[in-house]
Amino acid sequence: MGSHRVEFIGTGQDGKQHTASVNIQIAPKGGEYSNISNSTIPGGDPGTFEAMRTLDISDYYFPSGWMGDHGDIAYEPVSNAVPPHGEEKSAIEIRYSAKKSNGAGWAGIYWQFPDSNWGDYPLGYDLTGFTRLTVWARGQKGGERAEFKIGGITGEFPDSLQPVQSTGMQTLSTEWQQYTIDLAGRDLSHTIGGFVWVSSRNENPNGSVIYLSEIHLEK
Repeated sequence: MGSHRVEFIGTGQDGKQHTASVNIQIAPKGGEYSNISNSTIPGGDPGTFEAMRTLDISDYYFPSGWMGDHGDIAYEPVSNAVPPHGEEKSAIEIRYSAKKSNGAGWAGIYWQFPDSNWGDYPLGYDLTGFTRLTVWARGQKGGERAEFKIGGITGEFPDSLQPVQSTGMQTLSTEWQQYTIDLAGRDLSHTIGGFVWVSSRNENPNGSVIYLSEIHLEK
């Protein structure tokens, strides 16, 4: 019971150690859920985001929000199946079988903060000042169709960015290409859905294998 501080420590795709912490209130048995305070910015410095020019989504958000035909998704956070882009050491690999295993005809993944947060917790990053989301993507064979988004989670404590912002459905090639979502003037004061990948059976009737790299928010 009482107030407790929980600290999460992990290694990001940049190979560096990152720390995040939250304060929680635990109620007595049979009591009601109380309050989770606003998150501490990783590193413990409230000015971290203000000073940043580029934020790596993979260091701050969890690919926990599997949607639609989630049984059709195979996710590999560290893949060496293709040459990585830029200075990255690996890529993210997403395999989509398009088998409609859950009957939806589409599938997607939300990168969320905290892990699996569908607007249920009053936690979120204030990303005010960032003006665009960028992601590098490519397909295994070329012709794969995918859509990338940010924001749009609803719930009791929703994303401040409403409605969801999207690149629209894109056709990937076998070469790395950068896709951008303009966020200038958008409300990013409570961002819990940092990135989204979505695809569908209609767009990829035989499934698809795509690779992602450098999912960034930039100023």
